[in-house]
Amino acid sequence: MRLEEPISLPGSRILNGWWYELASRRPRRLWYAHALIHRVEVLVEVAGLSAQEQVYRSVLGILAAYRSSTVNELVERFGLPAGVMTLVLHQLELEGLIIAGSLQPTSDGLQMLTRSDGALRRPQRRTFAFIDAPSPQFVSLTPAASLPFSPPSGWRFDLAAIETAIARPEEWKTRHGFPLDVGRLLRPPSEPTTMDSPRIPVDRAEQAFLVLVEQVSGQVSAHVTKPESWSIGSEVVWSLPDVGALEELASCEEAVWRAAWQLWARLRSLPAAEVDACRLERVAHRLCVHAPASLIDRLRQGKSESLEGKAWLLAGSGRIRAAACLELLPS
Repeated sequence: MRLEEPISLPGSRILNGWWYELASRRPRRLWYAHALIHRVEVLVEVAGLSAQEQVYRSVLGILAAYRSSTVNELVERFGLPAGVMTLVLHQLELEGLIIAGSLQPTSDGLQMLTRSDGALRRPQRRTFAFIDAPSPQFVSLTPAASLPFSPPSGWRFDLAAIETAIARPEEWKTRHGFPLDVGRLLRPPSEPTTMDSPRIPVDRAEQAFLVLVEQVSGQVSAHVTKPESWSIGSEVVWSLPDVGALEELASCEEAVWRAAWQLWARLRSLPAAEVDACRLERVAHRLCVHAPASLIDRLRQGKSESLEGKAWLLAGSGRIRAAACLELLPS
């Protein structure tokens, strides 16, 4: 659910500084995000083998191929300590994959070797990040990119959002960085007991301050910033193939940009009639304002940075906002 939490916004000079700092990445457009994140840990069914299970299967394969193998030969072949190999063989016995007291595979063990890794399913706790919104959006945001905060009243997460992501086609998962090996969500029962604790979801409230950059290639990369200094981290903490992969990055309507322009002008006590008479045009990272000569003269007299290409503004009212550099042009 979307919550109306306070939002931290950078000023014009900060936005301008970011643009020049990111120049080496050949930026096309810029966004700022103060996103609230659900970092949700749940039990899911995944395809394939864990690293431990891969060792078990490798040992089982050797036992099936070389029926006269000894423990010492296995230790030498795998390079494992004798104690570790003893534990592996004991586990294979417990799971009924080798005959107790021998090194011979059972029928179940031989059958396991015939199945592909993709056909094998196992439960595993996984963590997924979602942007808080009426329809939560999955994001492949690294854990280091967000900070914990006290969840506000009404903070909750609908597990159906994870199931929706799991049901998406492979092409969508690849575009958004959603893991392809996740098969289904293992929900807790309606009245869970202590035996069901692995199925109990954990929703951690986090917030992320991000600078999102669209490059000439069309790819969008996100970098961490901090409100204390507004410095930008060099590491890409989240990326998208293009702006179409996230609804919040869609182009703002003209009315949204006009509202942002009017607010910028009102804060500088510019005449409302002259401000409203301007024609707006969005071109790449710029908001071109075709203004009356009288308005441009006022800005010139006030030595406004808008006439030097250094004035920036943010558009919209959400937690992800498009940024634009003002360019004043005579109408």
